[in-house]
Amino acid sequence: MGADEIEGTAETQAGHSGASLGASGNAYRFFVPGLAFGLRAPVAAIFIGFGFIVLVNSEDAFAPLINTIVVPLLLLSGIFLPLTLGPGWLQGIARISPFRYIIDAMREAYLGHYFNTIMVEGIAVAAGMAALFLWLGSRVFVQENA
Repeated sequence: MGADEIEGTAETQAGHSGASLGASGNAYRFFVPGLAFGLRAPVAAIFIGFGFIVLVNSEDAFAPLINTIVVPLLLLSGIFLPLTLGPGWLQGIARISPFRYIIDAMREAYLGHYFNTIMVEGIAVAAGMAALFLWLGSRVFVQENA
């Protein structure tokens, strides 16, 4: 296969995939969940980090503190495997993790289910975390710099 044939094949595939996406009009399926989750969850995480940085005086103590909090939350969020595969007691414990609701809502969005209670819960938790940690991070920042 020559270079001209490879370029032609790549252009044909790129044109075909773009045309099918545009023709179907389903581009909003990726934009709306990305907007809902992509803008709120990182804001909360950034302000959580700012709060911990201000509270911990030593850089050496910051990494163990964050790992002590993040690793259990990560494992209980169900990001590696859905928690429906786990035992009932683990599912009950995982209900305390706010990230579980966000992860479940993202899974629903990937399946194309946008208007159900799981999505509402996930978006509400993400927005609530963003608002809470924006307020908390701003308050800690103002107190430290006053």
